[in-house]
Amino acid sequence: QKLYLRLKIPDDAKAGKYTGTLTLRSAGGQSAEVPVAIDVYPFRLDEDVPVSYGLWGGVGPIPEYLPADVRQRVLHDRLQSMRELGLTSISINEARVQGVRADRTVDLKLDPTLFEMVKAAGMARNPMQALLYENMMASLGRQIARRLPASGDVYDNPGAEFKAPEFRECFTDACRQYAAFVAKLGLPLAATAVDEPRESDINSWNRNLADTIEYCKMMRQGGLTVLVNPMA
Repeated sequence: QKLYLRLKIPDDAKAGKYTGTLTLRSAGGQSAEVPVAIDVYPFRLDEDVPVSYGLWGGVGPIPEYLPADVRQRVLHDRLQSMRELGLTSISINEARVQGVRADRTVDLKLDPTLFEMVKAAGMARNPMQALLYENMMASLGRQIARRLPASGDVYDNPGAEFKAPEFRECFTDACRQYAAFVAKLGLPLAATAVDEPRESDINSWNRNLADTIEYCKMMRQGGLTVLVNPMA
């Protein structure tokens, strides 16, 4: 069985080679001694770099079958580990569309839990360490479009959502709510409009240039800092 040990090097540790032995004991009474050597370098990572370093995909999947308290502890540990490795940001998509109202506003459920944990871990300390909303077209746009009958199949028919006359207003309202929510938490955020936009005859589920520009316009009207992730 693989075991991973995450060791925090004290800030005042002098550079050099440190050696020792770990003794691992099992519940059955068996034990094993493991020699360990650690090289401490004569420099430290800058704690407040003006760059967003993070992982696309957030903290990764956490099994649903785990108890709530265990899931919370795993999430905390992953964020802490990322921060100790020098990461300053993370992708974070915490918006659930509950419904669309007649006045073309969106009933949006926004949970601050992950945001607060990210902040507590020491990420997003300055405007240049912006958190990332991965793909607003797919994660938020589709949620809204599926609640508008005129949209039809928004997965295999790129741009179908724009057939619904109320879509633009609804999506812009959702962006506005999200921008206000993040600003209230005091966290910087940049939102990706479309991930790797390309023509629909290559990937039917994606969006072309014209639709990508439309999403950028709506998101900016909603008060968000917007970016587009070019093709790999």
